[in-house]
Amino acid sequence: MTIETFMWPTQVAGQPATEYNRTIRKAQFGGGYSQVSEDGINSEQIKFPYSYRGPLTTAKAIRDFCRRHCTKAFIWTPPHEGKGIYLVAADSIRLVPNGKTQATITATFEQTFSAGGLNVS
Repeated sequence: MTIETFMWPTQVAGQPATEYNRTIRKAQFGGGYSQVSEDGINSEQIKFPYSYRGPLTTAKAIRDFCRRHCTKAFIWTPPHEGKGIYLVAADSIRLVPNGKTQATITATFEQTFSAGGLNVS
């Protein structure tokens, strides 16, 4: 199975905030004592609000890629992070026309993990 790579530029001029969501387990005991541990080996997930503004043909190509990858993983390197495997949040894809020849495409990329330990480096 071949995994596609997201090759379009990431525009960070709008200062999108990368979210780091961590799943933990916490047990609260008497006397104020608590015990905290990670929940699984992949307990942290990265979410990134992607946005691109440019030629309509490029924005439509990105939109089509995003629509294909709501259930099919792809490889992407977010700003200031390492390469990883991502899915597009199904309800996050938006295409806004900016005149006749320009458009803005937005979507949320969510990190996912491979059961087979896929090496993306």
